[in-house]
Amino acid sequence: CLELSIPKATDCSVTLHNSLGQTVRTLHSGVLQAGIQRLFVDASSLVPGPYLVTFITTEGTRWTERLLVEP
Repeated sequence: CLELSIPKATDCSVTLHNSLGQTVRTLHSGVLQAGIQRLFVDASSLVPGPYLVTFITTEGTRWTERLLVEP
């Protein structure tokens, strides 16, 4: 479960990338409402290892967090 604190409603995409920078899956695409939002990641089909979660808004805001999938 990823927990995001959104200051105002925003159109965004949240993607999961492997260690080579390839997009593994899109976790969300569209509007997220203001407040605490939770995105659930089904990691059962992912190979164990490090991943990056990237959050990008249409306004240009971007942040990346590391996610470790363990066996």
